Amino acid sequence: MPGGSYSMEQVLTILGESPARIAELTAGLAPSQLHANPEPGEWSANDVLAHAEP
Repeated sequence: MPGGSYSMEQVLTILGESPARIAELTAGLAPSQLHANPEPGEWSANDVLAHAEP
């Protein structure tokens, strides 16, 4: 649903599902990988997750 408006129910569903989705997507990654910037000036995975919007 990128780029659209969300109902309250949709937002609550996304928020409720997010921890499990993040855990699944980051399983097996070392903390150093999550905090590493892929290129100078780019955000790490941790940075992106800390600033993500539903």
